Amino acid sequence: MSAMLGFVEGNGIGAIVQCGHYSGYSTLMLGWALRRMGFKRGLFSMDINAKMTDFTRRWVQKAGLEEYVHCEISDSSERKAALSAYEYLEGPPQMVFVDSSHQYAHTLAELKLWSAELEPGGLIFLHDVGEMSVKYDTTGQGGVLRAVEEFGGACLINRKEEWQVYQDGNGLGILQVGG
Repeated sequence: MSAMLGFVEGNGIGAIVQCGHYSGYSTLMLGWALRRMGFKRGLFSMDINAKMTDFTRRWVQKAGLEEYVHCEISDSSERKAALSAYEYLEGPPQMVFVDSSHQYAHTLAELKLWSAELEPGGLIFLHDVGEMSVKYDTTGQGGVLRAVEEFGGACLINRKEEWQVYQDGNGLGILQVGG
């Protein structure tokens, strides 16, 4: 989260799609950054879990971020989600944060969809690209790591289970879409 927030605030990124918010920690962090920068309607966040989306919405409201963040129940690999995001953001996203199903096929579908939807030069951040996180793929097909490796072009940080300067054993992937 810290690396991603550095990119967002350091580059004035004000149009973000979040694929998977679960209980909303990262949603709130991104929302506060957008509020500090003055980017209303800056975060379109989606998750397939209705209960957790309601939970996240309540926290967004308590934090006073309704002008900056929209939470929706949606599958982040479907074209319909991209159309909704485009409408809410009033244009293409500059950045996409993928932290949703952790399933290989779903992540690959997200990468294909969102890389085509991003503003040229836009960024895709992926959580859980490390070898340690492969176990989160309940289908046993290789998870986010396999999807990112097959898609290609991403910088993977902490791919192995070794602690380095960036201390997130689950790993971080960053992909910049051509422009």
